[in-house]
Amino acid sequence: MSTEYKASVGQEYEYDIVVCGGGCAGFAAAIAGARGGAKTVLLEKSHMIGGMSTGGLVGPFMTSFDGRGERQIVKGIFDEVATRLEQEGAAIHPSKVGDGTPYACYYQGYDRRHSHVTPFRADRMQLMMLHMLDEEQVDYLINVCVVDVMMEEKTVKGVVAFDGNDFRIYRAKVVIDCSGDGLVSLKAGAVREECREGKLEVQPMSTFFSVYNVDEQVIEAYISEHPEERGMLFQSYVEKAMEAMDDYPVPRNKVGMYRGVNPGEWGMNCTRIQGLNNTVPEDYVKAYKTGLEQIFFLMDFIRGLPGLQDVMLKEIAPMVGVRESRRIEGVYTLEAEDMIDPPKEFEDSIAMGSFLLDLHPAQGTRAGIDTRPVVANCFQIPYRILVPNAVDGLLVAGRCVSGSRDAMSSIRVMPQAFAMGEAAGTAAAICAKEAVRPRDVDVKALQETLVSHGAVIR
Repeated sequence: MSTEYKASVGQEYEYDIVVCGGGCAGFAAAIAGARGGAKTVLLEKSHMIGGMSTGGLVGPFMTSFDGRGERQIVKGIFDEVATRLEQEGAAIHPSKVGDGTPYACYYQGYDRRHSHVTPFRADRMQLMMLHMLDEEQVDYLINVCVVDVMMEEKTVKGVVAFDGNDFRIYRAKVVIDCSGDGLVSLKAGAVREECREGKLEVQPMSTFFSVYNVDEQVIEAYISEHPEERGMLFQSYVEKAMEAMDDYPVPRNKVGMYRGVNPGEWGMNCTRIQGLNNTVPEDYVKAYKTGLEQIFFLMDFIRGLPGLQDVMLKEIAPMVGVRESRRIEGVYTLEAEDMIDPPKEFEDSIAMGSFLLDLHPAQGTRAGIDTRPVVANCFQIPYRILVPNAVDGLLVAGRCVSGSRDAMSSIRVMPQAFAMGEAAGTAAAICAKEAVRPRDVDVKALQETLVSHGAVIR
C-alpha cells in the first residue's frame, strides 16, 4: 500500500472475499462466494449495482443458447436472474425467445446467435439484484472507489478504497477484480503489457437509450419488404443521409434496435464513439458528451423512418457503454482459434459461450462483425483465463480476463460475464476455506460445485 494513504485511513475490514466491481460479473461472483460459505463484500464505484445491465441500459442479454438455438448453455445464477425477472413481469426468459417470436433480435442477426436473447427491464433489475445480495448476506456498498491494492511480495492481500470521506482498508483472503477496466489487476501488476501504457486501440464505446411509441407492425412490414436489411435495419436510409450530409455525426451504417419487454418500447444501440479510451478521464468525458450529442441527433433522424415517426425518448443511460479496455496476463490466454470449429476442449472448462466475434471497428462505419471468422456452435471457457499468471490472491471475471481482442469480443457479453463471475466467486470460496491459491484450486471440485448449482461447463 502506498504511504500517502496511511494517514487518511478511517477503518479497516476483514473479509474472506472482496469483490471489486458490481456489474454482472461482480454481482454473480459475490453471490457465488457467499453461497460457498465465504464472508463477502461487494464494492461498486458507481451509484448502482448492475453495471452495463442497469447503468448502461445494455439489453437484451445476448444469447445464452448454443449457436443453433437448441441448448441453453448459460444457466446457474444467470438463469436465476432471468427467471426471477420473468416472474416479476420484467423479462422474457430466453427459452421463450427464438426465431419467429416477437422478441427475437433478428433485425440485428447475421445468424441464429441473436435468437434466444433475454429482454429485461433495467429498473427492476437494479432492485432484484439488491434483494438477492441481501438474501445471501453479502455486504455491499456503492459510490466507493478502489484506489490501490495491498501486496505482500506478489500476493494481493486486500484493497484500499475511498468512500467519499476517508480511505478504507479491506483485507481479504481473495480479491476478485470485476471492475471491467482491470483496475485492481493494474495496481497489482497483472495487466497485459500493451494495456498498461494506454497503447491499446480499443473498440468504440456506445451510449444506449430507449424509446417508446414504436409502431412495431410497420417495422415488421418494412423488414418483410426489405429482407436485405434484416441484419442491417434501415441501412439504406442511413447511408443516403451520410451521402447527403458532410457532417453526419454517427459513424454507424444502420439503426440498432432491440424490442423491449413492453409493447412499443425498444432499446437503441445506435451511437458509436470512436477513438477514445474510457480509462483516460479526459477521453471518457468526451465520450459522454459525444454520446449525448449523437442521441439527440438520432432522435430527430429516426422520426423520419418507417414505424418511428411518433417515437419519444424514454431514457438515456447514465453510463457510457464500454466494450474494451484493460485485460490481464493470465495463466492461459483465450484465442479466437480456440473458439472456431472444431473448438478446443479444456480440462478446466468453467463456462460455455457461443456468441459471434463482435469486434466493432475503431474507424469507419461498417457493422463490425461482417468480416470476422465464424465461431463454433458453442465453445468452452477455461478457468485459467480468470487467474493472473504472475500474481496470487487475485481472480478476475468479466471483460478484463485473459483473452485476445478477438476472443474477448465474444465472451465480453453479459451472460458469459455472469458465468465467469459465478466461477470466480465459487473458486474464491474454495480458496478461503481450504487456504489455497487460486492457481492451486482443485478444478474438478470447482466444476462439480458449479454443475451442482446449475451451471453448464461442457
